[in-house]
Amino acid sequence: TGTPIMLVTITHDPLTMPKLIGWSEILILLLLLVVPAALMLSIDRTLIRPLWRNTRLIRTMVDKGELQELPQQLPVLELEQMRKAFNNSVQLVHSQQKKLQALSMTDGLTGIANRRAFDEGALSAWHKALRQGEPILLAILDLDYFKSFNDTLGHPAGDEALKCIGSTLTQFCRRSSELCARIGGEEFAVVITGEDKASAEQRIQSLRQSVEALAIHHPGSDIAEVLTCSIGALYIQQPGADYRNLALSDLLTLVDKELYRAKQQGRNRVSFQCYSLPHPCD
Repeated sequence: TGTPIMLVTITHDPLTMPKLIGWSEILILLLLLVVPAALMLSIDRTLIRPLWRNTRLIRTMVDKGELQELPQQLPVLELEQMRKAFNNSVQLVHSQQKKLQALSMTDGLTGIANRRAFDEGALSAWHKALRQGEPILLAILDLDYFKSFNDTLGHPAGDEALKCIGSTLTQFCRRSSELCARIGGEEFAVVITGEDKASAEQRIQSLRQSVEALAIHHPGSDIAEVLTCSIGALYIQQPGADYRNLALSDLLTLVDKELYRAKQQGRNRVSFQCYSLPHPCD
C-alpha cells in the first residue's frame, strides 16, 4: 500500500582519494634495497675480492713455478689462519731451498765452494771485471804428489789434509768478492779481483808458503818432507772490450798451462803470468 515498514539511515566518512604509498613506505622500500646492496658491497670488498686476489696469485705461482707469501689479509678467522699456514709453508720451502742450494754449491769435505759454485762465481767475477775494467786473478792450486800421499798414509789422512787446505784457502780469501773452491780431487781454485799486479803475485806466493807451513808430513813426496803445492796463476790487469771474446773456459785453459809450467819447473812453486791481448805482458 506504499506504507514504509522501517527507516534505515546509512552514513559514511567523507570520500577522499586513497594514497598508494607514503614516505614511510618509501623509506622501508629504500632500506630493503640499500641494506642488501651495502651488505653485498661490504662482503665483496672485505671477503670476495681478497679471496679472488689470493686465488689469482696462487694461480700465477702455479704457472710460473714460484712460491711467494700471500699479502692480502682475510677478515674471516678461519680463512686468515689458512693464509698464515700457507705463508708458513712458503717460508719453510724457501728455507729448505736455500739449504739445498748451499749444499749443492759446497764441497762436502772441505766446506768451501765446489766446482759448480766456482764456475758460477768465476763467470760472474769475469763479467764484472769486463764491465768495470778492474784487475782479475785466476789461480789453480794442485797438491804435489797427493796420490802418493793417499797411498802412503791412507785416504783418511788425505781427507784431513784436504780439510786443512780448505781452511787455509778460507783464511786466504778475506773479502766477500774473493772466491776459493775445490774443483777436483786435490785441485783448488782462487779468484781475486781488484788487486794490483805486485800485490796479487805476493798473495799467491804467500798462499803457496801457507800450504807448506802447515807442515803436513808427506813421506811419499819427491821434493819435500811436507805436503806442498804447485800454483798456476793468470793475471789480467785491465780487461776491456777486446777481452769479451774470451770465455771463462779460455781463461782456465791458460791457467792450466801455467800450472803445468809450475810442475815442469820442479813443483812447489808458482807460475804467475800477466796476460794481455794479443800477447802476455811483462
